[in-house]
Amino acid sequence: MVPRPYEASIGWTGAMVVTALAYGTSHMNATYFESAVGLVFGAGVIGLGLVMAWAMRWGDSLWGAVLFHMGMDL
Repeated sequence: MVPRPYEASIGWTGAMVVTALAYGTSHMNATYFESAVGLVFGAGVIGLGLVMAWAMRWGDSLWGAVLFHMGMDL
C-alpha cells in the first residue's frame, strides 16, 4: 500500500482522526435544529467518519466509505 500524503506525515491514525473531524464539522449545519442539536449531530457524524475512515483503510479503497454513506442516506 502506498502511503497517502497525510498518512506519511502524521500516520494513518492521525490521518483518520483529521479526516473524521473534517467530515463531522462539515455536516454540523446539516440539520434544521438549534445549534446545540447541530453540535450533537456533528459529534455523531465524527464517530461515523471514523468508521468510514476505518472502512477505507481496511478495504484500501474509497468504495467502503461510499457504500456506507449511501446506506446511511437511505
